[in-house]
Parts: sequence; C-alpha cells; structure tokens
Amino acid sequence: MRWARLAAGGFALALLLGAEGDCGDRRVPVAAVRGGSQCPGAGKGPSATLVTSPEAWREVFPSPLLDGEAPAPPVDFGKDAVIVVAMGERPTGGWAVELARNEAAVKDGVVLVQVSFRGPAKDALVTQALTRPCLAVKVPRDGIRAVKVADEKGAIVASAGAR
Repeated sequence: MRWARLAAGGFALALLLGAEGDCGDRRVPVAAVRGGSQCPGAGKGPSATLVTSPEAWREVFPSPLLDGEAPAPPVDFGKDAVIVVAMGERPTGGWAVELARNEAAVKDGVVLVQVSFRGPAKDALVTQALTRPCLAVKVPRDGIRAVKVADEKGAIVASAGAR
C-alpha cells in the first residue's frame, strides 16, 4: 500500500512537471526566509499562501506570528515573492516545515516547492500546547502567478494563487 501511494505521488508530480523527466520550463532557487510554530493558515491541514506585495506580506506576517517580536524580514517584492507553507494545527510542539530542495520547478507560471513535514521524536519532551508550524520561503517572482506545494513523496498537499 505504501509503495502504491509513493508511486501515485510520483506520478502526480511527473504530470505536473511534464512527461519524460521534464522538470518544468525552468528551475529557480528557493531560500528559507523564516520558520515558526505559531503561523497564519491555522486550518487542520497544509496550506500555502503566495505573497507578491509588501502590503500582503505585512498582512500575512504581523508580529508576533512566525516566532517572535521581530518585524517581517525584508523582501524585495520587485524581484522576489514569498511562499508561506503552513502545516496546519498540531497538538504539541516539536513539529516543523522544512525545505526538501533548494530549487523549484516553474511551469506555465506555477512554481512547485517541495517541503518536508517533521514531527517530534516518539520519546521527545514537547510542549503541551497547540502549534501551527510554517515556513516562509523566497523565490524569484518573474512569471510566477501560482504555487503548488508537494511533500517529500511528491504528493501535492497545497496550492494558492497570488495575493
């Protein structure tokens, strides 16, 4: 059953990127901007937000979200966009969203970012509080109008248009 899910996820990823190993129209670098444990998009499952303006960034990143009292990290929205990938609500601390790759495929204006969702070790001591882990990543903005987020197995877990 696990192999069937892996194969299905890989097949879905291949369809998104194009047939026969085509990795999209182009590849772009992806870099983490900030991660956190109390983030917007606090639904039960994964979500994505594509931020393309300073106003939307301030709306998505009000202090103290994304861990701490610090202001939103500076982003040059003339050349970059930010993708906020939220894991959804979790029952304890120890959860995180991490980049699985430091580059992303772009095809027909849709950028595909691959992340890993990490949980605490079974024997870890964790805070007993609801958390909403997320990761904000920066990508070159040129030609990007939407985002799809895939997990480490290649299954699409979230998508969004520009905000």
